[in-house]
Amino acid sequence: MARQRSLRRLGKLSPEHKAKLEGVGFAWEFADVDTLWDKMFTTLLDYKRKYGNCNVPDKWPENRKLSGWVGNQRQFRKRGVLTPDRIKRLEEIDFDWNIRNAAWDKMFAALANYRQEHSHCNVPQTYPENASLGGWVSSQRYLRKSDKLSEARVHQLEEIGFAWEIVDTTWEQMFSALTEYKRKHGDCNVPQKCSEDRQLGIWVSAQRQVKRKGKLPIELVRRLDSLGFVWDPANAHWEEMFAALEEYTHVHGNCKVSRDYADNPRLGAWVIKQRAAMNDGKLTAGRRAKLEAIGVILKPIEAAWEEMFSSLLHYKSRYGDCNVPQHWPENQRLANWVNNQRQFKRKGTLSEVRVKTLEELGFVWNSISGFWDRMFAALVDYKRKHGHCNVPTKSKENPQLASWVVNQRSRRALLGEDRVRSLDGIGFQWKVTR
Repeated sequence: MARQRSLRRLGKLSPEHKAKLEGVGFAWEFADVDTLWDKMFTTLLDYKRKYGNCNVPDKWPENRKLSGWVGNQRQFRKRGVLTPDRIKRLEEIDFDWNIRNAAWDKMFAALANYRQEHSHCNVPQTYPENASLGGWVSSQRYLRKSDKLSEARVHQLEEIGFAWEIVDTTWEQMFSALTEYKRKHGDCNVPQKCSEDRQLGIWVSAQRQVKRKGKLPIELVRRLDSLGFVWDPANAHWEEMFAALEEYTHVHGNCKVSRDYADNPRLGAWVIKQRAAMNDGKLTAGRRAKLEAIGVILKPIEAAWEEMFSSLLHYKSRYGDCNVPQHWPENQRLANWVNNQRQFKRKGTLSEVRVKTLEELGFVWNSISGFWDRMFAALVDYKRKHGHCNVPTKSKENPQLASWVVNQRSRRALLGEDRVRSLDGIGFQWKVTR
């Protein structure tokens, strides 16, 4: 240092070197050292009043001289050449001897402001308002994982809700969304392609997969359980439908659910699906046992018969009888099946159990006889309304009944005593005076 002063006095110090020395607060005269220090200290006080700290940026363009002086104070203290009096004066204005601490505090303050605005500390790497904040946040997680972050800083970050694992925060956000979904819908069964919140649907599915692999922490499992989370929705649906079938059996005394059962349209199709699963070897032994215990017939041939019987149940509930027309366009398969049952009965190949089951439903084995009985009933109803059995030939009310009445008169000799007696019993006129 003395040499630089000597070179300056002799005019041998280049202007460039002179400027650099003065830039860091170099005093050319020993008598000026204290005065210069006090002057720079005053400048630092002004900086603190303006910016709230003493952390003058390195090579600060507004006052490079002050920037260099601040750096020197840290260096002089580190070397042990800064007087106790100057150390005390600097510490009284909260001078930070470790510039890294100052930078950390500055970033922490920025994170605290971000947390206040966004309610979390997960700053995106490309956060436009502070390009370095996202990277700083990531570095804190890395430093903690490497055991290089002090306990004080760990505590300071946790105080503002800092999440060390980003997945933790995401999980919490999705759990909150699931809680809201349950409040609105009454369950946690978010469809995977939920139009309301597709991300939530994917997350719910992911929780099931992670748990199935044994990788979901028990605490998270318990929290989801507290919401009534269903881990196996397919099994839950099966149990729900089985419970509905048990209730049906309790009310109706059998498991022969019509495909179009009005109280639960899905139930009949579900029963048929269980039989199909049995036929394909996809029905578990446990489920098979439960279904058979309440009387469900699962054998393929038996199942096909039960399916058609269910369709006949629906037909009767709709039309009042089992006389499905032979060429019924709405369900030709049912029409053929009904005709087959009559043929099997006639040949003696229909089991007694099935004969009894059909007869309990009011099945008519002779379709012609069934038609006659139905038309006779219509005639009884006509007489109740009109006081006589003389249905006009061109009746618009019931053209089929009108033709049938004419037919009875013309075929009286072929009717048989029972039918003649039945018609006489309601006052049927065999000859009509025109």
